[in-house]
Amino acid sequence: MYTKNYSVPVELNKAIDMIIECTVSTRFTVRIPKLIREILSISPGDLVNVGFSNNQEALLISKAIHDTIDNKIIVSKSNIITIPVELRRYLNIKRGDQFKIYNINNRIMVLMKKK
Repeated sequence: MYTKNYSVPVELNKAIDMIIECTVSTRFTVRIPKLIREILSISPGDLVNVGFSNNQEALLISKAIHDTIDNKIIVSKSNIITIPVELRRYLNIKRGDQFKIYNINNRIMVLMKKK
């Protein structure tokens, strides 16, 4: 039995910099880069969990494997996901914001806002 959590407990200091960046579109969407899709085994139509890190500094995206209270988003045919409005507000995400992408244990994509 799984416990329900708001976000995945991760240690951001163990994240691997993928040297990939992404930008939030005018519709508050993000395209999941091919390398990340391959690592996380994400395909169009898959369900992904979208939440934030324990320290509330990063957006976390992982393939939906078990039940959490995180937002669940279906990956579009163009490999795009929409960032939920409550996460945009909480993390102060704006159109055009750029994120560095990190990987944790080949299971979680971490989007850290560039400063």
